[in-house]
Parts: sequence; C-alpha cells; structure tokens
Amino acid sequence: MEHTVTPTEIAANKSIYDFLSAEIDVGRDVQNLACLFEDVKMISIMDKLWRVTESMSLEAYIQGIFLRWKGRGTYIHPFDLKQKMGIADIKKTVPNELQTTLYLEYLLNMLRLYDREQVDSSTRNIRINVEDDLYRALKENLSSIVSALNLTQVEKTPDVVILVPNDAAVVESVSHIDSTSVKMAVLEYNHISIRDNLTEKQKILHILAKDFESKKQMLTKSSEWQTLASDLGFLFNTLDIRHNNTEGIKAVSAIQKMPKEGLLKWYDTTYRLYLTAILVSDYNSKCKEEIDSLKKMVNPK
Repeated sequence: MEHTVTPTEIAANKSIYDFLSAEIDVGRDVQNLACLFEDVKMISIMDKLWRVTESMSLEAYIQGIFLRWKGRGTYIHPFDLKQKMGIADIKKTVPNELQTTLYLEYLLNMLRLYDREQVDSSTRNIRINVEDDLYRALKENLSSIVSALNLTQVEKTPDVVILVPNDAAVVESVSHIDSTSVKMAVLEYNHISIRDNLTEKQKILHILAKDFESKKQMLTKSSEWQTLASDLGFLFNTLDIRHNNTEGIKAVSAIQKMPKEGLLKWYDTTYRLYLTAILVSDYNSKCKEEIDSLKKMVNPK
C-alpha cells in the first residue's frame, strides 16, 4: 500500500534553519504584518505617574493622530481610506499583487506619520510607551517584503510615499532629470495601479513628450542618434499623446482602430525609448567630451 507523506514527516526532515531561511511567502507575511499593526496591543497610554491606563494597537493609536497627516486628502479616518483602497479585509483574504502593494504603501505612510508624531513631542498631550521589539519587528518585516518584491519608496509629496519597481534603467534615467514633476512622472509610470490604465499612461507620456523637446536638439547632434530622435518624436505625435489622434484634423485611422492592448504596448515602447533618449542625451552632453579627453591622454599625438 502506497504511503502518503504527512506534513509532520516533511517537517521532521527539516531543521529550524530551513524554515527561517525559506523564501518569503508574500501573501501570508503581509497578512501577518496586518495582524501585528492592527491587532497586537503594542502601545500603552500612561498617566502622569507613568501608570498604564490603556493598551491599544498601533493602528488604533494612529486613528487618534490621523487628522494631523497632511497627506490624508479629505479622509478623516484610516478605515475609510482602507475601504476605498480595497484593503480593509486584508487579514481575511490572501491579497493579490495590487492589494499587496497598496497595503504596504498604507503601512509605510502610517508608520511615517507615527514616527513624525513621536519626534515632534509638542503634538502629543498624552504619554505613551511602545513595545520597541514589536515595533522594530514590524518595520524590519515591512522592509524585507518591500525588498523581496523589488520595490522602492518614492516621495509623491513630502507627506506621501508610494512604491514603484526598483528598475536600474529608471533610477539611472531619473538621476539625469532636473524637473521634479518629470522625475515623478517617470517613476509613477511603473506603479502597479496604472499597469493597464491607458488614460493615466497617456497623461504621463504627455509630460514626457514636453520634456523630450528640450532633449531633441542634444540627440540630433550625433548622426547615430538622429533616428532615435525622429522615431520618438513620431510616437509622441502619432499615438494620441501630444495631439488628439482619435478625432479631429489630426486623427490617425490606424490609431482609431487600434485595440487598447496594442496602444498600451506602444505606450510602453515609447516610455522605454524616452528613457534611452535621457541616457543618450547625458552621453552627448557630458560623457562624450570626457571620453574624448581621456582618449587624448591615452594616445597623445
């Protein structure tokens, strides 16, 4: 008779190290983060004699300071925000990719609010004590999940952070962009919430199209990059980005008939070519001269 291996027998063949060093189970670990943040009573409210009068979760405490968050928009309670984001039941149902990212963003912003409130003690009219080990574990586990998902924090505003993919080409391109609004547009293009959102990608590419005008002259200085400049200009002008190419005098029949999936593909191509143009412009404006100088040093006449 065939023997079925039980979970107990499987576990018996592993050491504690195997469990501790196993890959992160993102869904489970995000739910554990939610439990730690929303349920575990790690905050103690103290009276003037430092006696505990009440214990609560970190989220419950943050509910009391939520209105001090300058990034809250028109929300007056964190639960309302979670409801709108679709992450209110994160502990009950394993989150999908979008819910995971949004919950991590929510948690990051709430912890930033808590940390700022603790630094500025003048905003507090009560004495509190936090379980340091639990709070440290919460932040460390959050950081581990963000890192495992290859995400990086970006300040949308001084009071709000979002998470975007940690793409080396994007990071390098952004380092060569002066405009804050253009930097933000480049970073936001990869946010999971607009992955299939044609309208939002169009808005971002419109910003990049305007910025491209200042880069075009630098690109056309070198004959090898003139084609890139021409092709990128064509895409910006034809794909319903810079002009209305779906109706009116600038309408393009092929664009009118193109399905959403096809247009999204071309938008992503346009975005990648814009990043290439940024790096090429830096090469033409700085690197080429430095390389020419090095050549003269290495091969003096």
